[in-house]
Amino acid sequence: MIKKENYINVATDFSDDPFGRYTEDGDYNATAFRKEFLVPALNSLKDGEKLTVDFSNVSTGLGSSFVEEAFGGLVREGFTKEFLYEKIIYIFPLNFYEVQAKKFIAIESDKLK
Repeated sequence: MIKKENYINVATDFSDDPFGRYTEDGDYNATAFRKEFLVPALNSLKDGEKLTVDFSNVSTGLGSSFVEEAFGGLVREGFTKEFLYEKIIYIFPLNFYEVQAKKFIAIESDKLK
């Protein structure tokens, strides 16, 4: 599933055109990406390790619903904002997406307070 340890190349490991929030949106949706890639990779991290999530070769125009479900959904899976901020290294074609991912994590975290 993950070809390099602690590294997910979204375009080659999952899809170069990820789309949608839910399973009914198609095979390469955010829920599938979160459950099949992000959660197992984060759960397998050892002390001091980080996870690199590389979106650099995906088609441009990644939907905010995909970003929210993939990364905000990690909080709904039980990960803390602090853990996610510390452990995930993002590679996006535009910095905007990293800002968005962190914002969605923070929003979901605030809902738990």
